[in-house]
Amino acid sequence: MKKLFIALILISSLSHALIPNEKIRNYLNNRDVVLQILGAIDFYTERCNALTEVGGHYYQVALDTHGLTEETLYKASLYRTGYKLAMLYPSCEKMVSDFDNFGIGHFVKR
Repeated sequence: MKKLFIALILISSLSHALIPNEKIRNYLNNRDVVLQILGAIDFYTERCNALTEVGGHYYQVALDTHGLTEETLYKASLYRTGYKLAMLYPSCEKMVSDFDNFGIGHFVKR
C-alpha cells in the first residue's frame, strides 16, 4: 500500500506538467514509477470509471515517453504491482477520495 501512496503523490505532481518543470520530467523519465502508476490507473478504469481528458493525456505521455505498448505494459512486473496495490482499496469511492487527497481527483471521472 505504501508504494501506491508514493505513486499517487507522483501522479499528483504530474498534474502540473503543463508548466515546464524539471521535477515532473524526472518523474516521467522514471520507468519504474510510471509502470506502477499505470497499473493502478488501469485497475481504476477497469473497475470504477474512466480517466478525464487530462488524465488520459498524461497516461499517453507516459506510454510514449517509455515506448510502451499494451503488450509490453501488461508483461511488466511493476505494472502488475501497481495494479495489485490498487486492488487493496475496499471501494472505488475510497480510491477517488484518496485521489482527491493527493490532488489528482481531476484525473479520474467519478
